[in-house]
Amino acid sequence: MSFSTDGISLRLNNTFHTQFKHYKKHPTCALYLSFLFLCNWKEQVINGRLIKKGQFFTTKPALHSLFICKPEKIDNAIRLLKRSGDITIEKFGDLLLITVRDYLRWTESNE
Repeated sequence: MSFSTDGISLRLNNTFHTQFKHYKKHPTCALYLSFLFLCNWKEQVINGRLIKKGQFFTTKPALHSLFICKPEKIDNAIRLLKRSGDITIEKFGDLLLITVRDYLRWTESNE
Protein backbone atom coordinates (compact mmCIF):
# COMPACT_ATOMS: atom_id res chain seq x y z
CA MET A 1 0.00 0.00 0.00
CA SER A 2 1.63 3.26 -1.11
CA PHE A 3 0.63 6.86 -0.41
CA SER A 4 2.11 10.08 -1.69
CA THR A 5 1.61 13.72 -0.82
CA ASP A 6 3.60 16.83 -1.69
CA GLY A 7 6.37 14.73 -3.20
CA ILE A 8 6.72 12.56 -0.09
CA SER A 9 6.02 8.86 -0.48
CA LEU A 10 5.09 6.42 2.23
CA ARG A 11 4.96 2.70 1.62
CA LEU A 12 3.03 0.72 4.21
CA ASN A 13 3.50 -3.00 4.50
CA ASN A 14 0.69 -5.30 3.44
CA THR A 15 -0.61 -5.93 6.96
CA PHE A 16 -1.45 -2.34 7.96
CA HIS A 17 -5.11 -2.47 6.91
CA THR A 18 -5.72 -5.75 8.73
CA GLN A 19 -3.58 -5.30 11.85
CA PHE A 20 -3.79 -1.60 12.78
CA LYS A 21 -6.59 -1.59 15.35
CA HIS A 22 -7.85 1.92 14.51
CA TYR A 23 -7.91 1.41 10.74
CA LYS A 24 -11.67 2.00 10.40
CA LYS A 25 -11.84 4.91 12.84
CA HIS A 26 -11.65 8.29 11.13
CA PRO A 27 -10.06 10.76 12.11
CA THR A 28 -7.86 8.51 14.29
CA CYS A 29 -6.52 6.53 11.34
CA ALA A 30 -6.10 9.68 9.22
CA LEU A 31 -4.16 11.35 12.03
CA TYR A 32 -1.99 8.26 12.49
CA LEU A 33 -1.24 8.12 8.75
CA SER A 34 -0.32 11.82 8.90
CA PHE A 35 2.05 11.02 11.75
CA LEU A 36 3.68 8.32 9.61
CA PHE A 37 4.23 10.94 6.88
CA LEU A 38 5.67 13.44 9.36
CA CYS A 39 8.07 11.02 11.04
CA ASN A 40 11.78 11.13 10.40
CA TRP A 41 12.84 8.29 8.15
CA LYS A 42 16.44 8.55 9.34
CA GLU A 43 18.09 9.60 12.58
CA GLN A 44 19.13 13.24 12.82
CA VAL A 45 20.11 15.76 15.45
CA ILE A 46 17.78 18.74 15.95
CA ASN A 47 18.73 21.40 18.51
CA GLY A 48 21.24 19.02 20.06
CA ARG A 49 18.70 16.22 20.48
CA LEU A 50 18.82 12.94 18.58
CA ILE A 51 15.55 12.39 16.76
CA LYS A 52 15.13 8.74 15.83
CA LYS A 53 13.25 7.08 13.00
CA GLY A 54 9.55 7.29 13.77
CA GLN A 55 9.77 10.55 15.75
CA PHE A 56 8.99 14.17 14.88
CA PHE A 57 8.61 17.56 16.55
CA THR A 58 5.38 19.54 16.22
CA THR A 59 3.10 21.89 18.15
CA LYS A 60 -0.53 21.54 19.18
CA PRO A 61 -1.69 24.28 16.74
CA ALA A 62 0.19 22.55 13.91
CA LEU A 63 -1.61 19.28 14.69
CA HIS A 64 -4.96 21.05 14.72
CA SER A 65 -4.21 22.58 11.31
CA LEU A 66 -3.71 19.15 9.69
CA PHE A 67 -7.44 18.59 9.30
CA ILE A 68 -10.59 20.57 8.68
CA CYS A 69 -12.43 18.94 11.60
CA LYS A 70 -12.82 20.43 15.06
CA PRO A 71 -9.71 20.48 17.31
CA GLU A 72 -11.63 18.38 19.87
CA LYS A 73 -11.78 15.48 17.38
CA ILE A 74 -8.02 15.71 16.85
CA ASP A 75 -7.43 15.82 20.62
CA ASN A 76 -9.70 12.77 21.08
CA ALA A 77 -7.81 10.88 18.36
CA ILE A 78 -4.49 11.76 20.02
CA ARG A 79 -5.79 10.57 23.40
CA LEU A 80 -6.95 7.30 21.83
CA LEU A 81 -3.58 6.73 20.15
CA LYS A 82 -1.73 7.52 23.39
CA ARG A 83 -4.01 5.31 25.50
CA SER A 84 -3.60 2.37 23.10
CA GLY A 85 0.18 2.79 23.11
CA ASP A 86 0.44 3.57 19.39
CA ILE A 87 2.18 6.89 20.09
CA THR A 88 4.02 8.58 22.93
CA ILE A 89 4.35 12.32 23.41
CA GLU A 90 7.09 14.18 25.28
CA LYS A 91 6.69 17.92 25.93
CA PHE A 92 9.51 20.44 25.58
CA GLY A 93 7.87 23.80 26.26
CA ASP A 94 5.48 24.37 23.35
CA LEU A 95 7.09 21.63 21.28
CA LEU A 96 5.83 18.07 21.28
CA LEU A 97 8.07 15.13 20.40
CA ILE A 98 5.78 12.46 19.02
CA THR A 99 7.02 8.89 18.66
CA VAL A 100 5.09 6.42 16.53
CA ARG A 101 5.74 3.15 18.29
CA ASP A 102 5.35 0.80 15.31
CA TYR A 103 6.85 3.09 12.65
CA LEU A 104 9.33 0.50 11.40
CA ARG A 105 6.73 -2.28 11.52
CA TRP A 106 4.32 -0.39 9.26
CA THR A 107 6.85 1.11 6.87
CA GLU A 108 9.08 -1.88 6.21
CA SER A 109 8.17 -3.93 3.18
CA ASN A 110 7.02 -7.51 3.67
CA GLU A 111 6.51 -8.49 0.03
